[in-house]
Amino acid sequence: MRRNLPSISSLRAFEATGRHLSFTRAAIELGITQGAVSQRIAKLEALLGGKLFIRDGNTLHLTSVGSSFLLSARDTIVRLAGATDHAIERERGNTLSIGCLATFAVKRLIPSLNDFRDQHPDLSIRVRSFAPNESPLNIHGVNPAAHEYDVHIQFGSGTWPGMESFKLADEFVFPVCSPALPQRSARLKRPRDLQNHRVILNAYPITGYDYWPLWLEDAGVGGMTFQEEMFFDPLYCAIQAAVDGLGVIMGRSSLVGGDLKNGRLIKPFESRIRTPLSYYVVVPRERVKVDKVEQFCNWARSAFGDSNSS
Repeated sequence: MRRNLPSISSLRAFEATGRHLSFTRAAIELGITQGAVSQRIAKLEALLGGKLFIRDGNTLHLTSVGSSFLLSARDTIVRLAGATDHAIERERGNTLSIGCLATFAVKRLIPSLNDFRDQHPDLSIRVRSFAPNESPLNIHGVNPAAHEYDVHIQFGSGTWPGMESFKLADEFVFPVCSPALPQRSARLKRPRDLQNHRVILNAYPITGYDYWPLWLEDAGVGGMTFQEEMFFDPLYCAIQAAVDGLGVIMGRSSLVGGDLKNGRLIKPFESRIRTPLSYYVVVPRERVKVDKVEQFCNWARSAFGDSNSS
């Protein structure tokens, strides 16, 4: 038996009403009449065989069916909208779509994009940021969705099936903190002084406990414990916590360079270690020779290839 599916207009009406818990506000958002919203939801209820909303006086509530279906409806709308945008972008030669890990986007890509735009004013830019576990490129392989983007900026070993990758810079890690921290807390002259300080850790586990054990071993204080540990996720929140003086963080050269240059962070020690992973520009093989992709790759290697100086 053929299964009937709801129309996207019905799903949008339902999602907007469920979000606002108001037919009136949903109608305003969608640019249709309140009656049209009611009709679309009635069709959806008829298809599902149950009520999605109930009224309690002047208040609108989701039913149990409505609450569970709302998440699926929202996910469907978001996925369809994203797929539609990508399909349109692929037909428009002047749109460059970039998939980028969120922390690199916040700390490096976005602050530098004006320079790329100045060099290529004819290109339209679309950036999608990902948490490490959400990226279509990750340690487990390549999600087919990765091919929907012209380029990616990804952290890893440089090997992703079906992709060409270009290392931006070698990655080094070293402790950093706010310049105000040593002034209001215990001294921070030698690596051993870290035992009297709070450290900031990123909750994402793949990076080996933020490389603290390896750095401490290299600095001659292996096995040392800290006064206190604080966890933050995503990584840019952890970096911001260090900027705001909450503790010492294991900084990545590719991410904290700007904060070091403008004095928001300082390096209390000279010791640093090189990591086996780095940031790469990653391109689907079928797009390597596309002009806009080559332009971005050349710019990115020039703009972000200076991390070793941090």
